[in-house]
Amino acid sequence: MCSMAKKIACQITFLPIVSKDYLSDIHHVITIIKTSKVEYNIGMLSTEIKGEKNEIFKLIKIIYDEMDERCDFSMEVRYSNVCGQKH
Repeated sequence: MCSMAKKIACQITFLPIVSKDYLSDIHHVITIIKTSKVEYNIGMLSTEIKGEKNEIFKLIKIIYDEMDERCDFSMEVRYSNVCGQKH
């Protein structure tokens, strides 16, 4: 039997707090997401991503680590193991 990786959905809101150029920081986060292996939908207030659980967690860590070097920020992350999934 073939085992498939668990897919999850996630909503990310990234807010630069102390930043030299907050728009550039936001665009950098969007670029990180766009170059990843996950599905995404960029909204006005947050970005929704879907993909394999390990890829989502890896992406959140990449965003955190890269942005930690650039600015002070707040990042709200919501995970769902049912949103957008077919049962």
